[in-house]
Amino acid sequence: MTGLVADYVDAPVLVLLCAPTQHVASKAIGDLLVRAGSLGYALWLAARTHGLEATVFGGAHTPLRLVPGMAEGHGRHLFTVALGYPEQHPASGRE
Repeated sequence: MTGLVADYVDAPVLVLLCAPTQHVASKAIGDLLVRAGSLGYALWLAARTHGLEATVFGGAHTPLRLVPGMAEGHGRHLFTVALGYPEQHPASGRE
């Protein structure tokens, strides 16, 4: 899973939301994407209640197709949430 930081952001935690898609009808893929996005944004809001910041990414990371389980067609990367503490601005000490 190299290249995640280069493709997303250098965060302490990257949550990769994936789902099995082999039994999902093609007309239901849109619903699956909406659900993944909803879960991703729920994670973001939950992180904020604990003093964390988050960034969300809706695009799939292509190299994840090579991860065992995904490579056999049993899953698909749908959404990513990066979590971490807000960066302090050195000059002002503000977040």
